Amino acid sequence: MQPSCTSSCSGCMSIPIPNLGIDEDGISGEPLVIPVKGPYDQIPLIASNTPFPFIAPETVLKLLRCEISLPRGVTIFVIDCRFHYEFAEGHIHGAQNLLTFRDMVSIFNRLRKFKKAILIFHCELTVDRSVQWAYAFREYDRYCSGMTYPELTYPEIYLMKGGFRKLYKLAGTCDVITGNYFRKDDAFGEYGEAIVRKAKSQYENELRKANAHSKARRGSRTPNAGRSVSQQMFLTPEKLFYFECNCQSDAPR
Repeated sequence: MQPSCTSSCSGCMSIPIPNLGIDEDGISGEPLVIPVKGPYDQIPLIASNTPFPFIAPETVLKLLRCEISLPRGVTIFVIDCRFHYEFAEGHIHGAQNLLTFRDMVSIFNRLRKFKKAILIFHCELTVDRSVQWAYAFREYDRYCSGMTYPELTYPEIYLMKGGFRKLYKLAGTCDVITGNYFRKDDAFGEYGEAIVRKAKSQYENELRKANAHSKARRGSRTPNAGRSVSQQMFLTPEKLFYFECNCQSDAPR
């Protein structure tokens, strides 16, 4: 039987998100774990029902602590898609907080100089917000790639299985995590209902922007392949954080 699918918010992104019956770890019951082959033998991946494989939080911890030797030039970036109040309470060191379409384009721009970037998306449970933004990021990549289809600027996008909740449960506040885990819905008591509603409304509106941009791209016969991304949108330079292991090997990609 095929799982029933719903969208995270009516009218924003027409991306099917399966109704998984999420448990406390962000997974359903006893999931079937199917390993998949990625470009790096050192990074085990798990099949998902999206174009983006899962990566276990245990593997993410090892990557951030440089306990996995990667080929030279491979750089790890963590994209945190939780709301601002969740991110402020605690997050992975150096993670980029993706809240808006402008954030997405800014991150896309600033990472272009890294030839072998691995992007790890997550939210609280990695079942909705991070999945939606990963789709939006991939669509924007298609737009910027223009006539070079099917080539991508960022072919390696992974989803951290179980989200920040599972990672914090494994490691707590440690060398790679600052602050604490804060449940999205706990903000009703901590910050007030208005703050939570504003964050959710912003999320839905920003996904609508991304979806509208994708539809415009698909409807255009001449993608903007000749223009650089920086020419398409003015961006204020921001400090870029990333993880590049000093324990990299010279092994081929």
